[in-house]
Amino acid sequence: MKSTGLSGVGENTEGMAIPHAPRVVIRPATLGLLLVGVALVALGVVYVVTPAQSLPSLVPGHDPTGRHHIKHGLAAFTAAVATWVAAWFTTAPRSAP
Repeated sequence: MKSTGLSGVGENTEGMAIPHAPRVVIRPATLGLLLVGVALVALGVVYVVTPAQSLPSLVPGHDPTGRHHIKHGLAAFTAAVATWVAAWFTTAPRSAP
């Protein structure tokens, strides 16, 4: 079978053994960390967009001065990235039996 590579020249791929990529395992911890990361991004958006006097009661940082909590939002975004990195590390290939 002939296929054209990046150079546009036909290459013969018959008889070539193409190694298979290792199977990536998605564990329940991976899904949980991804969801926690999404929740932290949403929390970060709430902190950045909502004035402190209008924050929901579930979110710490209610302040009657009405300023925005940019640092809280940045901390939430940083925590989201950290959870996504942790989720990435949980997707290691399955070990050989």
